[in-house]
Amino acid sequence: MEFDHAVVVVHDQMDEALERFRAMGFFVTERGYHSLGTINHLIILDNSYIELLGYLPENRDKRPEVRDAPAGLNAWVWRSHDASETYQQCIARGAPVSKPDRFSRPVQVGDLNDEAVFQTVRVAPEYSQAGRYYFCQHEKPHLVWHKPWMQHPNQACEITAAYAKVANLDREQRLLQQLVGDARVWPANLVIEADPKLEEGGYMHQLNIACRDLIALRTCLLQQSVPHVWANDRIRIDASHAMGLCLEFHEAVSDTEVLRSTSSTSGVGAAATASAASSNAASKAKAYANDGAEAFIRMLQAHGVKTIFGVCGDTSLPYYDALYRLDHGMVHVLARDERSAAYMADAYARVSGRVGVCEGPSGGGATYLAPGLVEANESSVPVLAFSSDVPVSSRGRYPLTELRQDALYAPLTKWNGSIDLVSKIGDQVRSAFRAICTGRPGSAHLCLPYDVLKAKHAGEGLWAQTEHSSAPAWRCAPALEATRQAATKLIAAKQVV
Repeated sequence: MEFDHAVVVVHDQMDEALERFRAMGFFVTERGYHSLGTINHLIILDNSYIELLGYLPENRDKRPEVRDAPAGLNAWVWRSHDASETYQQCIARGAPVSKPDRFSRPVQVGDLNDEAVFQTVRVAPEYSQAGRYYFCQHEKPHLVWHKPWMQHPNQACEITAAYAKVANLDREQRLLQQLVGDARVWPANLVIEADPKLEEGGYMHQLNIACRDLIALRTCLLQQSVPHVWANDRIRIDASHAMGLCLEFHEAVSDTEVLRSTSSTSGVGAAATASAASSNAASKAKAYANDGAEAFIRMLQAHGVKTIFGVCGDTSLPYYDALYRLDHGMVHVLARDERSAAYMADAYARVSGRVGVCEGPSGGGATYLAPGLVEANESSVPVLAFSSDVPVSSRGRYPLTELRQDALYAPLTKWNGSIDLVSKIGDQVRSAFRAICTGRPGSAHLCLPYDVLKAKHAGEGLWAQTEHSSAPAWRCAPALEATRQAATKLIAAKQVV
């Protein structure tokens, strides 16, 4: 069974809702006018959508269930391919559903004017606590999932979970079992929790949304001054800024099958979001490498690096050649000079929450990286810099651009190292990311000799501890709920050892 869409009720505040969701970076469709008297705008995602539902003041009494509903997330809708068959299946399971309703709204897709037609099978409001539940059959789905409408500046691509609280959890779970049975529901879970503060009823309060690139989302939010919180690889927007709906964004995995596999079998239960799979995606970088330069790029890829700022030099050519050859998904930004690259990486880290990465060539290029790394280190910003160097075999023979980079950076960075053996690339890169992202964040520097970049590599040891891709990698304080549980167990213990 497929999840279809989530409904956000905005009453007569549709213009404000439209402005707020567009400010978050969503592409919102033009206004639709239902034959039942309501109006809507849609946010179309890969396999589902968000419906902003309201009414014009003169039509407020035409749909009492919308008029009387609290603002915010109000309805959870499953997809039906045959409304009549869905109705019969629900009745057979004892679900309190009404016969299919059919309604439409005019829609324009490009130069085509048509009617989008729907059939719905609904649960009467008195039977549900969290909000409205129903099934929706799209008779003309191509009038909903129109490709240009699915291109969002914030890179949102899918709803992965919703959260609700109810007074009587057993009753709500029985209702949902009657509605969907044991069918596998994807790509989104509905997670229902008991709220002891409620004497009756309940409410839906949060949507989780997958994004292909959280940096694109955060850029939209910063440009439009939308208040938000970035923590633990998630971006959260409070309900007060999203028409009564809390939104939590996480990075998506590109393979839709991951979204399928993370959905619960019954559509009700603990949330399994795509971000859990996303946290391991970077570690799946292809483990082959022909030489040291390719191995180094694979290690950056495995740690989830998306952007590198830098300047090329003669000793950096093996690295640049490998960057050109490989399919790694990273973007290289050519800076004016190495100082600019370091400060760009610093700014990137502050804005994105990821490790900023910059690079430069040997000699003077390595020295020009230093000011930006000192600034990042003193400001507790996670930045990794690497610079190429003369061959290990040429050290002490006074070649052009020879420099003791390890000695230079020892007092300037939190951690620094020189990879003098091609077999040590994996270990050294992991150590650098670990140092950057644990404890007090800071900067690190890696020296990459020219002959190490050119040396043959066996392709072994190219893996990452993906938690070391952003800072802080480890929790800086105990979780409050875990502390309470520990205290409760200690108090109840007969003998504490």
